[in-house]
Amino acid sequence: MSSGSAAGERPGEGRPGEGRTAGFTLLECLVAFTALALILSASYAAFGAGARGADAAATRLEALARVESALARAAVSPPAGGAAETRDGRWTVRMTAAPYAEAPGLVRIAAEARWRDGAAERRLSLATLAPARDDRP
Repeated sequence: MSSGSAAGERPGEGRPGEGRTAGFTLLECLVAFTALALILSASYAAFGAGARGADAAATRLEALARVESALARAAVSPPAGGAAETRDGRWTVRMTAAPYAEAPGLVRIAAEARWRDGAAERRLSLATLAPARDDRP
């Protein structure tokens, strides 16, 4: 038996490893790298959107905490003149208190937080009712 190809076969078409070097062609490598690049870019976009969403949620949660804190302060000590505004870095919190027309003896207290998110201004508002305080001696 000869060490070449079997009868009727062309050279290089025998068993694997006979007459042919093992490895990938340039075209196979390019296709694999292209597929890998597409998968990585899609996963990067998905994780980036998730991170931006988490950051936006954390900012809104901070705004909610600031507004709830302002409402609690205003319920204990309503703002003088019916309105007050505080600024802290990128945050502006405005509180208002006014008699509630539909129910005597109640005060409607509202608080709104404003902040800039890039070019857009964002707002979060909450309101509650509290008993009117009689500060007369």
